[in-house]
Amino acid sequence: MNINLLQYKELITYLDQTLTLSTPKPSDSLEKIMYDAGRRSLIDLLLFKLKEQEEKSFNP
Repeated sequence: MNINLLQYKELITYLDQTLTLSTPKPSDSLEKIMYDAGRRSLIDLLLFKLKEQEEKSFNP
């Protein structure tokens, strides 16, 4: 599946700025820690793929 992420750049940037990486607290449940890590991992993947597509669009 190939999605043009360039058209979603503003949304990806917003998510990156809004859903920042947070340091878990000792009182956090394992589920919360895993949920937060998974959420951030998805944003990191979107940023990586977006950068990859931007580089390809400038250097075809």
